[in-house]
Amino acid sequence: MRAWTIRAIMVRLNDLAVVSRECPRCLPDTTEHSEESATMTHKIPILGGLLAAAAVAMTAPLGNRPTGAAADGPQLAHMVYFKLKDNSGGARAKLVAACKLYLTGHEGTVYFATGNLAGDMKREVNDQDFDVSLHLVFASKAAHDKYQDHPRHLKFVEENKENWEKVRVFDSYLSPVPAAAPAGE
Repeated sequence: MRAWTIRAIMVRLNDLAVVSRECPRCLPDTTEHSEESATMTHKIPILGGLLAAAAVAMTAPLGNRPTGAAADGPQLAHMVYFKLKDNSGGARAKLVAACKLYLTGHEGTVYFATGNLAGDMKREVNDQDFDVSLHLVFASKAAHDKYQDHPRHLKFVEENKENWEKVRVFDSYLSPVPAAAPAGE
């Protein structure tokens, strides 16, 4: 940062600095520090607050769509449920590992997760007719379509389809929820 930039920031901080006469460190008859050093004492919290606000502003998402999301259409959720012929722990772990190896990092992917059936969830509404699940959200239908034809996806299918008893795919367009206003507003 150039020196003139730093001076410009300091000039603006001088405009914001407040010397409080109620602060014992800022009383004029105190010999501990001058009014100039008292002003600096009050600049530190202001500068810290400005830096924190800048950091939040730079890392906050733009709008309510994740990075990589297309602005011209809805996101597409692609949920896949695999029922395996051999559903042993080793076979399930192998499929989860293959999902991670071949199906992560595709262009336009907003979310990826894979895992095993939560066997302890046994409510009447829980469908337990699968062993491994795959959850992807794409920025758009076009991103999904590109993923379907990608060589890594095709290799995943080729290497793993022999152990699939049944595959169910649920695709849906997502309707994002607007960001909630902070409490009290």
